[in-house]
Amino acid sequence: MPGSRRGRRGASDTKAAVDAAEQAVVILEPEPPSQLQARVLAALATWRVLLGAADGALPLVTKAMEVAQQIGADAAYSHGLATLGIIEAEYGDLEDGLADLQAAFTLACRVGSVEDAIRAAANRVHLLYRAGRFAEAVEAGRSGRSAVAAMGAPPAITSGIGNNAAAALLASGRWAEADQLLAELVAESTTNFTRYLQLLQLELAVGRGESERAADLAATLRKSPDDPRLVASLHACLAERALASGELAAAAIEVTDGLKALSGAEMAEEELRLLAAGARLAADLALLSPSARPGDIPAGWEERAASFAERATVIVTEQPGGQPDLAAFGVQAANEEARRLGLDTPEIWQAVAEAWRLAGWPYREAYARLREAAAALRAGRREQATRALTACQSTARELRATPLLTQANDLIR
Repeated sequence: MPGSRRGRRGASDTKAAVDAAEQAVVILEPEPPSQLQARVLAALATWRVLLGAADGALPLVTKAMEVAQQIGADAAYSHGLATLGIIEAEYGDLEDGLADLQAAFTLACRVGSVEDAIRAAANRVHLLYRAGRFAEAVEAGRSGRSAVAAMGAPPAITSGIGNNAAAALLASGRWAEADQLLAELVAESTTNFTRYLQLLQLELAVGRGESERAADLAATLRKSPDDPRLVASLHACLAERALASGELAAAAIEVTDGLKALSGAEMAEEELRLLAAGARLAADLALLSPSARPGDIPAGWEERAASFAERATVIVTEQPGGQPDLAAFGVQAANEEARRLGLDTPEIWQAVAEAWRLAGWPYREAYARLREAAAALRAGRREQATRALTACQSTARELRATPLLTQANDLIR
């Protein structure tokens, strides 16, 4: 279901781009300061951030901005400033990061650099999305696309801005608007962002239970070039689809493959989502009798699954804060582990629902309400179960989230 969108700024082969940029930095090092040198340094910093290596990006972007300032290259300076904004946010300085991205956008517009204006606008929308400030993200996306269109930018190259705005619509439960925007963006896009747009369309299809559409999109996305963020998000989405339909072995494969795709990368949002899905699967499996357990669960699953909740806690603890969905995924993973052990209570699922409410993700809040209702029924608290189930059903109907609504109706029966 709707999930994370860190990493919607990728290129067709991020690792190859890093290698090429590193070689260019070495070649240009002995040369006099130039706009090209500033651009290459800023680009390498950007790729390293995308690969989850913000520590190695900061010295590069600092140097890029120094070179650009030294030669009076305003557009290149804007590029560096936009990258600095992302790095600041990675270190927990969200407001400074947003301010630098706004300054980068303003500077790029003033000097007529469409590419740099798009980069700054897309990253600013992305940061607002991550902070759970979805309405601001949507508005920043609208105004950013409008500004670069006024500069003569064709719609096809503004996909990054629109993609991040669509992610905010999706997360905040504005699914009909997200669907419409994504249809427009996909029709316009001729860039590498197309697959990220298709990933969001897959999230919608999975959430709504549109099986044929989801299968078609998944088949297309599985052919995408290697990109850890995209691949991990794809596996997480498909794992959630398999969990909703009771295909537990398929879910185990998706979680396993998704975590493998993230090996060696520091991508908290994608990993937490996979860990939460894995913990949910482990709980679902624990409720089955030995004879009912699928026989084709991947080897080593039990050992891996036993560490999911603890790993999620470690990741959340290591984060600088300011991204409420990370905390919500961490709480959810911990409570799925409690469910696996038969120790979950209505109160802990209320806490998960509240975490998702504060994060502004109604679909995930509705899932937690479903779990609260189930726990309340086991505890003999029928009134609480009815309230929680009614809340889940209301959201599921509003979103047209058929699989979730089916699960809620099954609980009633």
